[in-house]
Amino acid sequence: MTKHSFPIYFDDDPKLDRVSLAVVPMDAFSGRLVTSGVKASVVGQLARPIKNISGQLVFINLPEENTYRINVDPSVAGYFAPPESGFPDPADPDAGKSRRHLIRLIRRPDFPFESTTTLIRGVVVRDEEPVEAARIWLDALVKPALPGSDGIPKPAPLPFETRSGDRGAFALPLTIPDVNNPRSDVDIENGVIKRTLHLQEGDDVVDLEIEINDGKTHIFKEPIDLTGTNEPPFFESSKP
Repeated sequence: MTKHSFPIYFDDDPKLDRVSLAVVPMDAFSGRLVTSGVKASVVGQLARPIKNISGQLVFINLPEENTYRINVDPSVAGYFAPPESGFPDPADPDAGKSRRHLIRLIRRPDFPFESTTTLIRGVVVRDEEPVEAARIWLDALVKPALPGSDGIPKPAPLPFETRSGDRGAFALPLTIPDVNNPRSDVDIENGVIKRTLHLQEGDDVVDLEIEINDGKTHIFKEPIDLTGTNEPPFFESSKP
């Protein structure tokens, strides 16, 4: 038997890494995990996350706290920075068990959208000044699900939503469901879908009736004034 030239020690109490939380950055439009270009940090902590195989950002061995405050920077990936959030979320009782903190990321106007994406582009202003962080949304195109056998109402579908950038520009991607699906809330007339686009910043709200063609990019030819003083022309573009 070969003898070692040095003593070997066995740790009777090995220390195992403990997962404190895993930040899960998800594309709010596609539902896919964003696996690159996203940074995350915990307020008051120097620890940096470890990216696992699936792309989640895992923090280990953080000091025990009732709530962790998390900041996410997805700018390199082409998304708006979400607001600071807390983990675990009291509204999600399962989050603390799984240690996963889901962050839905909204695409910036300069995101490289696929050419077949149904898209609405425009610019938001107030008295000719660009408006940043205005909320732009279109009501959900799918009907809320009926209550299950237990009688508990199912969550209502989320609206398609984005916000304006620092120059007031926005790009709102949509997914048009199959009109033959009984859950679809879409009525098509001559290949056109008629909906209402909502824009809001502060107390100013504008509602615009628009017509959408599936798989096409649509553009407001003039800026949308939140004071409600104009109705900018809306047309289909050949460019995404």
